[in-house]
Amino acid sequence: MKIASLQVGQALTLDQEHCTIVRITENNLCCLERTKDRAILTRTKAELINLFLIEKVVFQGKETDKKPTDTNKQAMDLKTLTEKQQIIALKRYEYIKEAEKKFLEPCCTRLESVINKVSQQLDDPHPPSSITLYRWWRRWKNMGRNITALVNYPRGSKGHRKFNDQFKALFNELLEEIYLKREKCTRQKFYLALCYKIKQYNQITGFRLNIPSQATAYRMLDSVDKYTVMAAKFGRRKAEQYFRTVGKGIVPEYILERVEVDHTPLDVMVVDEITGLVIGRPYLTCLFEVKARMPLGIEIGFEPPSYLSVIRALRQAILPKEPISQCYPEIKNAWPAFGIPNTLVCDNGLEFHSAQLTRVCAELNIELIYCPKQQPNYKGSVERFLGTLNNQVCHQLKGTTFSNINQRGDYNSAQEACITLEQLKEIIYQWLIDDYCQSPHKALTANPLITWQEGLKRTEPSLPESKQALELILSHEVKRKLSHQGIQFLQLFYNSEELRTIRIRYGNQSSVMVRVNLENLGRIWLYDQYSGEYLIIPCTEPEYAEGLTLRQHKAVLKGRIESKRNLIDTESLLQQKETFRQKIQQANQTNSLRKRTRAKRLNTPALKAAYDINADQLPNIPTLEADFLLDDLDIPDFDIMPSYEDQ
Repeated sequence: MKIASLQVGQALTLDQEHCTIVRITENNLCCLERTKDRAILTRTKAELINLFLIEKVVFQGKETDKKPTDTNKQAMDLKTLTEKQQIIALKRYEYIKEAEKKFLEPCCTRLESVINKVSQQLDDPHPPSSITLYRWWRRWKNMGRNITALVNYPRGSKGHRKFNDQFKALFNELLEEIYLKREKCTRQKFYLALCYKIKQYNQITGFRLNIPSQATAYRMLDSVDKYTVMAAKFGRRKAEQYFRTVGKGIVPEYILERVEVDHTPLDVMVVDEITGLVIGRPYLTCLFEVKARMPLGIEIGFEPPSYLSVIRALRQAILPKEPISQCYPEIKNAWPAFGIPNTLVCDNGLEFHSAQLTRVCAELNIELIYCPKQQPNYKGSVERFLGTLNNQVCHQLKGTTFSNINQRGDYNSAQEACITLEQLKEIIYQWLIDDYCQSPHKALTANPLITWQEGLKRTEPSLPESKQALELILSHEVKRKLSHQGIQFLQLFYNSEELRTIRIRYGNQSSVMVRVNLENLGRIWLYDQYSGEYLIIPCTEPEYAEGLTLRQHKAVLKGRIESKRNLIDTESLLQQKETFRQKIQQANQTNSLRKRTRAKRLNTPALKAAYDINADQLPNIPTLEADFLLDDLDIPDFDIMPSYEDQ
């Protein structure tokens, strides 16, 4: 560390202006010469000391006016030196201290007595000469009495000092050719190539460049900028992520200001509650409130990351959570988090870029923000929460898959699995409400529950007009044509007297906006432009459509197509529905984990109830191949429009 004092010749910075003390009067008035224009400034010593305390005065060593050289690029204090360098510096400092007691300024004569005295005290077998002590003394004083100036620093970096510019050029050329490439090049391979290149150069030019040792070449490789090496070998994005600076990130001022959403497959295998067979890893979609570190809503099931899973989690996030404690009576605490978020932060998945989600957020007055591509750290709060959930819950259960194959080892996750989906939901909800929300959080001054309750004093959560209004907003919006049959959606027809009135008003084949609940096709909402309201239009086949999801309906239709039943009537649909139930049972019994997972995705309590009602009324029909359940179902729906000749 450099030290300084208020004396003539002391350089300092006053209000960011370089100055030098040129005179000090008897009444402690300091005359300072400003470097840029040689103007004289006057300050008392007391004023300069006060300015020093508020950091408006910074003392400088006398070397500040000199150009930096290898000899004055010194460390700031002793702790930055090696143990050997510290011993050398302290020993030399003892000689200088003794010399300063006899002489005011560095000199190179009459220092023999000082050297003899100190060498005897230190038992130094190799004392310095007078001229060497003088050089130490002068360098120490010129460097602002910095003890680290007494250490000799070698010129250049280690591994480069004994080689000329031509060798460095060959080294750097080979570095670019084979080492800084995506293709893997070991250090040994690089060294052998370097030796060959030097020999070739010597033969062509007649010069004699020395071949470095293997250790020297390795040290030179290690001295190459680490960011440059990683960017060349793994890409700039990987290097940016590895050498990134981590901070607190965006800090919201109030609750519900920033909510992050993400999906993850849970690290545990679950089994079917009836057959006991493994049906795979469920997905979890989470909306996470950042201010209070509070989970706002989650969706657990076999629905893959999609618009539907986001809507399910968003519905739970907005509505109060009383039904959770009613479903799981063992949960002791409340989950008070609810409300419409101000901002929803998501990644660049297709489900987040859908026009439907954009419309939903616009109607709920939610600002939708997308993270930069391949940078999940922009929504790090929800990423860390999902990691914590997997570590503290899923990795403790039988059938866990752990987070990677190295942790799993020879553990057979499928063979050990014994948890059903409903049991897993209960365990996760209990951990979330009774453990996580009640435990202190390192990013908060309290636990998430207390932080949320404190946030309620500043902000009142927003809610939609009604629960039915929320269901209307979260529905799927499509455009359809009016006809005498009503409105057609995926070969289902919806009609009512209200719809007849609208058809009379606007005419056949008029375009209308309808909204469909993807989890219940029993009814749709029709927007009436005349009244500005949505009307509920029931399905003409309620015994089939009520409680049926879109995914299940597409599976039934695909089965009908494969069985070549082209006539669309209630009886054929009910027959296919019973066939569909039988195929799900068969798929649940199959040895294929992928098939059982897809079957579980289609099997819901509402569908089971419908099967129980209609199964006895249907005749036995041949079983279809169950493979139609195993593909992603995407059946286009086309409107029938009149040709130009008919208009």
